[in-house]
Amino acid sequence: MAARSRAKPTRQFKTLATLVFSMTFGTFVLSWIHDLSPSRTRAATALRSVQSGREFDQLIVQSVPPSGLLRDGSVRAFHHLHVDRAGRVIESHAWKNREHDPHAPGAVQIAVSVDDASGALTPRQWRRLADLMTRLQQTYGIGWDRVSSRSYSGGDVGRRQQEHLDAMIRTR
Repeated sequence: MAARSRAKPTRQFKTLATLVFSMTFGTFVLSWIHDLSPSRTRAATALRSVQSGREFDQLIVQSVPPSGLLRDGSVRAFHHLHVDRAGRVIESHAWKNREHDPHAPGAVQIAVSVDDASGALTPRQWRRLADLMTRLQQTYGIGWDRVSSRSYSGGDVGRRQQEHLDAMIRTR
């Protein structure tokens, strides 16, 4: 029996060789089919992505005085992004979940902390706001006609803050 196994390959060797060959050949065929499939196209990827029912199509920048902030520095009113006095951008829970404001559906709400009196932004805060607005406009295709501002507080102070913010946005 030992002489026979040396002279001719056994059934076990033939089976293993056939298995290795078929698995290698199958891998090449499946790889070739995968390369031909449309899963690499942009349309197929978009079909698999998860998106909210409505995209953002407007930017609203809102000046928020210290009275509009909570003790921890977060904004009282609905907002998506908050630019604080130090120029940091803070994402809200609504932004992370892509929630829309029921009073302004489709609008990205950006809250900007300002002084009570002047409504002026710090240079770092202004640069961060301008960069943020540019990025959002490019990402969502928002035109200049869909960018507006408003003030958290009313009266003369709120009107001055909104006029100041409007002028800064127009000259950005």
